Amino acid sequence: MSTLLRNTKIVATVGPACDDEPTLLRLYERGVDVARVNLSHGTDAAHREMIAMVRKTGSRVSPERPLALMLDTRGPELRLKGLEEPIRLEAGQRLAMAGLEDAPKAAPEGVPTVRTSVPHLVHHVPEDARVLIDDGRVVLHVVEVLAGWVIAVTENPATIEPGKGIAFPGIALDLPFLSDEDLRDLELAAEVGADWVALSFVQQATDVLQARDYLGDNPPALVAKIETLMGYRNLDAILQVADGVMIGRGDLGVDCPPEEIPLMQKDIIRRCNGAGVPVITATQMLESMIESPIATRAEASDVANAILDGTDAVMLSAETAIGKYPAEAVSTMTRIIVRTESGWGSARKRSEPDGESVSVTDAVARSAVWIAAKVAADAILTPTQSGHTGIMVSRHRPEVPVIAVTSARAVWQRLALVWGVHPLLKEGEGDVVEDAGDVAMAAGCVAPGARVVITSGQPQGVPGTTNALQVRTLGKILVRGAGVGRTSARGRAAIRTGETTFNPEFCAGDVMVIDNWDAGLGDFVKDAAAIIAEEPGLSSPAALAGLGRGIPVLVGVKAATATIEPGSFVTVDARRGLVYALRLPGNERNGAGVDSARNE
Repeated sequence: MSTLLRNTKIVATVGPACDDEPTLLRLYERGVDVARVNLSHGTDAAHREMIAMVRKTGSRVSPERPLALMLDTRGPELRLKGLEEPIRLEAGQRLAMAGLEDAPKAAPEGVPTVRTSVPHLVHHVPEDARVLIDDGRVVLHVVEVLAGWVIAVTENPATIEPGKGIAFPGIALDLPFLSDEDLRDLELAAEVGADWVALSFVQQATDVLQARDYLGDNPPALVAKIETLMGYRNLDAILQVADGVMIGRGDLGVDCPPEEIPLMQKDIIRRCNGAGVPVITATQMLESMIESPIATRAEASDVANAILDGTDAVMLSAETAIGKYPAEAVSTMTRIIVRTESGWGSARKRSEPDGESVSVTDAVARSAVWIAAKVAADAILTPTQSGHTGIMVSRHRPEVPVIAVTSARAVWQRLALVWGVHPLLKEGEGDVVEDAGDVAMAAGCVAPGARVVITSGQPQGVPGTTNALQVRTLGKILVRGAGVGRTSARGRAAIRTGETTFNPEFCAGDVMVIDNWDAGLGDFVKDAAAIIAEEPGLSSPAALAGLGRGIPVLVGVKAATATIEPGSFVTVDARRGLVYALRLPGNERNGAGVDSARNE
């Protein structure tokens, strides 16, 4: 599905439910922009196989819409360790816990034991502390610390499964941010050229900097996952160093009361929008679709509210990784996005920092959005080497598409995550700024005759130097005439002079280019996209025939049959009385126009 129909992007977690190319391609076609590989589950070999499949699928998509790759690190997760079989506990039953490397004495007789990934657990967890296992499905409270064991009592009957997460709300645990497993995850991301890396359980800005420092030169873009109260409290500092943010509502809802999560989500999105940092809303968005082919009404409202809050992307987790209906989940997400954005115009909250000085790039981006609205532009074009200008324009939530043209494949893929940005890859040689309009027209994002606002910078080719704007009407003007109607149409030019046959042979959807009208043309009008006639007169037979069909017509077009090349593609703009030629980058065969693209 073309992202021009929506602004909000879709991140989908890939796994056993979509581990073959046809299924993965189907997810992409239904709307997935970013494929997420969760490194917390599966083996290294399975991760590499899935990454290779994502890249292979991405190589098959067109330059008009990328499929980005995100790797999600394990992070300093707290999990049960060494448990081989589930443990069934009744309410009021005791459980003994210790760190995996601790050496406690024998546990009290009859009390089941578990180990955790937290070293020296008894030094961190006091009496009366709350313990949550499996995202809060098992709730315990600590009653004593005895012989190297933390003894807790269950508050509800539950089954504890091996490998589940464990949390100690409100307790600061002295754990390194990057474990040996995390370092291997980062090395894998660098090796495979991941576009985004999501860092789990980021609590402070130094966590992001530590990962970036380890990755070295040209690292992937880093997403800070806000999954703890500490991370939320340090969000402003984290936004200064992170390339993106993910709201991990599942773990955040374990660390914080559930009733706080909706307001925290809105606040995180608001602050990310203001900082120009892309934000992903994640966890349980269409959870029921793991087992059901349709979503609940509450889930649809949840997704819609995140869109209205201003999220850049919404994420599917188990729905696409292990669910029974991965393609249906993506289709449902896409429909919710399209309907919500069409009904409420998405979150058009233009950020205006009060009393702050802004960078030149941000000032240009804000001006581009303002000018685009004032001149009724069809799009904003941001030729870019780093992707930064496109992100800054997106920050101000324009009413028109942001088309980011780049010759850097990594930037093209990275921008797949950003709200309202439609990345286009310019292949081959040539100047990105000068060719941006042609690339956008060739991709069908805008038609010849479209008015666009284009950002640029001097000196050219240097990232971070965006400092100029221009308003331009795209396309080479081939001919002019008197327009009948206010519509426009695009099609292949079929030329006919006198009573000869059309050159090339007329097909449905072609633009008829004729010298004078004759009765034999009536049979062709019903299938024509537009009519261009040398014969003058707003009440001429050609004008009336096109008017009756509701198609654009230009009459009195001098030398139309000689100027327009047979078989070339043109746009007929009846409102302006102009015919534009589409020049593909590097192809000058349509270069016979009488006027070049003009600046306004």
